[in-house]
Amino acid sequence: MSKFKFKNSGKKVNDFVDSEEYLEKIQGKKIKPFGIILPIQSKKKSTESLFAMTYSPEDQLLVDLKTLILTRKGEYLTKPNFGTNIIDLYSRTNIDDVNDIVTQEVQEAVTEYLPSINLINFTSTKFRNNDLDGEYHKVIIEFNIPLLSDKSHELILNIASSR
Repeated sequence: MSKFKFKNSGKKVNDFVDSEEYLEKIQGKKIKPFGIILPIQSKKKSTESLFAMTYSPEDQLLVDLKTLILTRKGEYLTKPNFGTNIIDLYSRTNIDDVNDIVTQEVQEAVTEYLPSINLINFTSTKFRNNDLDGEYHKVIIEFNIPLLSDKSHELILNIASSR
């Protein structure tokens, strides 16, 4: 008969428990992403899958607000009223002061689709681009997210106009 010693033949049950707890601690600290940054960008961190991600609710709501404002009504197939018409208002309207109309359009869209956002201030300034002899509007939307914090955030958009 041969003799076999079990002294160093494997790990004890406690070793497995300790390693599982260690893995849970590591994975528990790993921050899960909220969504994809739009416009789509390649990943910035090695922990991301294919695209750059948002890691806080504030960042994701900023992306959602930008998407809502820059989406034209009718572009989203299952929700024809999703979005705004501010690109068309700035491009095709002959009214010199469209800020009131645009402000109302943004307010209605945010109230309907992003009620967690509280709009604070809306500013639109017209600029002339000398290179292309075109005009664009710099739109600054100041908002906060009362459910998360009282800190105010800004969304800055440059919208080209064809007039």
